[in-house]
Amino acid sequence: MEVLPFSKMPADLKYISENDYLFGYLNDLNAKTVIVEDDYIDKDYLIDYSNFYARSFKPYKKNTIRLHFFNYEFTKEYFDDNFHSNKEFQDKIKEFYLGFVVIKPIENNKYNKIIGRTLLKVYPFNAGNGCERHYIKFEHRVSLYGIKLTVESLPYQMQDTIVAACATTAIWTTLAALNSLFGTVKQSPFEITQTSVRFPGYERNFPNTGGLNIFQIKEYFNSIGLEIENISVKKHPDVILDVIKAYNDYQLPIIATIKLEKEKYTAYHAVVISGYRCESTGEITELYLHDDGIGPYCKTFPAKDKHFLYWKNKWIDSGKYDSLQVENLLIPLYPKIRYPFGIIHPVFLKMKNLTDPTKSKHRLFLTEVNKYKEYLLDKSFINKKEILTSSFPKYIWIIRHEQDGIIKSDSVIDATTLSDDPPRRVIYLN
Repeated sequence: MEVLPFSKMPADLKYISENDYLFGYLNDLNAKTVIVEDDYIDKDYLIDYSNFYARSFKPYKKNTIRLHFFNYEFTKEYFDDNFHSNKEFQDKIKEFYLGFVVIKPIENNKYNKIIGRTLLKVYPFNAGNGCERHYIKFEHRVSLYGIKLTVESLPYQMQDTIVAACATTAIWTTLAALNSLFGTVKQSPFEITQTSVRFPGYERNFPNTGGLNIFQIKEYFNSIGLEIENISVKKHPDVILDVIKAYNDYQLPIIATIKLEKEKYTAYHAVVISGYRCESTGEITELYLHDDGIGPYCKTFPAKDKHFLYWKNKWIDSGKYDSLQVENLLIPLYPKIRYPFGIIHPVFLKMKNLTDPTKSKHRLFLTEVNKYKEYLLDKSFINKKEILTSSFPKYIWIIRHEQDGIIKSDSVIDATTLSDDPPRRVIYLN
């Protein structure tokens, strides 16, 4: 075990400093100290190791290194003397914990260590000037030598192109959220690839250098009892931001398949949309991606229009590619959510077009009835007692109408059926 100042990271921990995105992200979080936890057993890597790496001639290690980051300065001597008995120091450690990064004992084709399961604190919700950041994040418990730590985040890791390419890693990231939302299974990259390739592709299964196609992604989610909604956005780019708000606000990740181009070269990639930033007007100006080629919550901007059909991020800034275009948005859904976005969205647009866009705005989002009633409990609206005690389906669509920044009404629509029944109305008292 080592305790180092974060400023010494480039010299002491080369495998992290070479990932300039992660180093910059932690620097923005004002990381001051890192604890190096040696011989850490990471469950995901251990499963991959036992199924693939342990059977190789090269003697791969089965243990990893885990790096813990803190926005708090302390030395190894102070940590050794206090972590086991000083309650005040333990509370400081908990308060200023920024998360961890696992380093796998395997290398990429540039002989750099591969980053494994990573959970890092997000940027602040309030972005200033009325702007807000919305993230997909869940509380994760971490144990450090008996100290119980927590971090709210969405797991990230790099692809290794052996047991997992980009699509496998994107699925792996979504599983953490789906486990919290629907209780679905969490699996390692090897297990995900092994299940997905039951649908035949053109490449060999392992090493998985070619990645998964859309049909194999669908095969995986169907195999664990989920449905997939596939929204092709090339012909309808105006739906992209509505899709993101509708599902991300429910903490549901969206897998985006993208096309990257550089002169005559074309590549395909899969990332997870894990959040967005919006102005006080509600307009989205940034997306946050879990991109296994960049990092967690990487900032992405519109490149050609406000619809975000074309993206601009580190892939473009580095000069590696000239164009990055979204092709499909894939949303894994619990089977009882039967009212798809493709059908509810025209209803939303019809209601939206009935009002003056200069004074009103509408928002469409999926939620659960328990969460919605918790939200309503502190609000004033007509027939409050009747609505709170009424039966609703577990999954509901909400079309919210705001005027001059004040919420006027919600239209509540059953998301578990394709019924033509009129929506329930919640009319707020202001």
